[in-house]
Amino acid sequence: MTWWLKVRRVHRILPWTLVAFLAFTLLVRDGVVLMPSLLGGGSAVALTSFAPIPLTVGLMEMLSARLDGPETSGVRGVRALDALLTVAVTLFAVLCGLVLAWPADHPDAAAIGRNSAFLVGLMLCLRAFAGRRAVMAPVAWLMLAILLGAGRGGRPYAWTVVREPADAWPAALASVLVFLAGAATLFRPPRSLT
Repeated sequence: MTWWLKVRRVHRILPWTLVAFLAFTLLVRDGVVLMPSLLGGGSAVALTSFAPIPLTVGLMEMLSARLDGPETSGVRGVRALDALLTVAVTLFAVLCGLVLAWPADHPDAAAIGRNSAFLVGLMLCLRAFAGRRAVMAPVAWLMLAILLGAGRGGRPYAWTVVREPADAWPAALASVLVFLAGAATLFRPPRSLT
């Protein structure tokens, strides 16, 4: 396991990833910005929608740091450790969102964990095909959701997931399914992901 931690650079990347996520979340906890929409008008977007970006970038950096030869021929459960890291980082986001939403009764903070799970899962699904370039998938999804994700009156469409209210169960279900699909890709036989 020490070998895996050093290769993935968990000791260097993970603390800064979690600090960046937490700091951003605390700074913009109840911030909202009016963003333009290509479908007409504009809509209010919670700044906490962008909180998962440091997590996805840090996670991709750790998962992409690999030694293909030894990992392919080795007998250690590297894929399981990668999945455990992914679940731990995502659970951290979920817990942070719940803790921040509870005392302040701020619904946008409660959606941080759900959005993190969705965007991590999306990134991992695309990583199986696009490699490290999949790190841009969460940013692209957020931009798509902002520019095309709201109808008349600023009501977000259900497909956006990240713009849905924290208590929207279809968004929660979609997040869980996408996260599980992304986590399942970590158990695929390794290939060069550079």
